[in-house]
Amino acid sequence: MTVTDDPDMTAAELALGVLDGEDRAAATRRLIADPAFARDVARWRAHFATLFAEVPDVAPPAHLEGRVRAALDMRHDPGTLTALRRWRWFGGGMSAVAAALLMAILVRSGESPAIIPSPAHVPAAMVATLAPEGGAPFAAVYDQGAGQVRTLGRVALPANRDAELWAIGRDGVPRALGLLTRDGKTRIVVHDVAIEPGTTLAISIEPLGGSPRPLPSGPVVATGQLDRI
Repeated sequence: MTVTDDPDMTAAELALGVLDGEDRAAATRRLIADPAFARDVARWRAHFATLFAEVPDVAPPAHLEGRVRAALDMRHDPGTLTALRRWRWFGGGMSAVAAALLMAILVRSGESPAIIPSPAHVPAAMVATLAPEGGAPFAAVYDQGAGQVRTLGRVALPANRDAELWAIGRDGVPRALGLLTRDGKTRIVVHDVAIEPGTTLAISIEPLGGSPRPLPSGPVVATGQLDRI
């Protein structure tokens, strides 16, 4: 299945993390270019999070754990085995509709749904949805492999003002990343700022050239939390 076959299903697949290779790359590119698709992904992620929270932790069958370990080729990684044993396996508590949806996602082109390994060669990425007041929401994607934040969207700017992007980590301190371009297509290389899932991105309105001090000096017009995809 390609990302053009069924856009809604692609949003669900991206939310679950079952896409890989070029399918995942294409869906990520669409995520920053298509606000409606970004909203669909966010809705699916919230939906699946609710389902997962309702399912109790159950140890996987020994034979299936062995197959997954072999597929991932991580038999000597204690951290991987610990995470594997804590995996939420879907049982009778899941509704028939949710189970059918997951089967539709996992069974693609006749493939067996038993194992869907996550390829280690795909760089990690995180996404946040930014919704400026009075403007269209847009996505910001942090590409961990390239060390870059990319956005495709803009905020309303008064005369002689710039929009500045900030990262707010666990310590709650905003750190400047750079200015958003006026054409709405921004690519910022991140230097000396730790970015991880849960980091908040924020946009403030600043004098031309950015804030004259290490913190935002103008109003913050949009925020969004980065989550791994």
